[in-house]
Amino acid sequence: MTNVKIQATSFRAAGFLLASLLSGLSAAGQSADAVARRAFGGIQPVISPDGKTIAMSFQGCIARMPAGGGTLTRLTREAGWDIEPAWSPDGKRIACINSPGFTGGQLRIIAAEDGAAVALPKAVAARGRLQFHPDGQRLLGMFAAGT
Repeated sequence: MTNVKIQATSFRAAGFLLASLLSGLSAAGQSADAVARRAFGGIQPVISPDGKTIAMSFQGCIARMPAGGGTLTRLTREAGWDIEPAWSPDGKRIACINSPGFTGGQLRIIAAEDGAAVALPKAVAARGRLQFHPDGQRLLGMFAAGT
């Protein structure tokens, strides 16, 4: 896991998160503020069921951070883009899509705490937004058997 200190500067209930990086971004001849304003931040933010944590796609990986701001924890590291995070109702798992081109790709489920992969019975291709069923045992979305 990689931790990056960020501070949430704006969060709206509609799901928009604007974050600015606080450290480690200064480039030769540029202030850290100038670099932070153009840094690619988190997209597709989703609030955990208890409201305390936000999962997001951050620079191609799934990451989580406290809703009030704090340390961003990177949970995935695979090739491609990990997109469309969705929390399980108990807050212990996050479903996402590992996509080679930011559209459809392989369904993945990871542990929300450390990003450990949760085994699926078979490979499943997915596309679009994901949502756990309230029972936590089913995932809603567009799926196809895939490799």
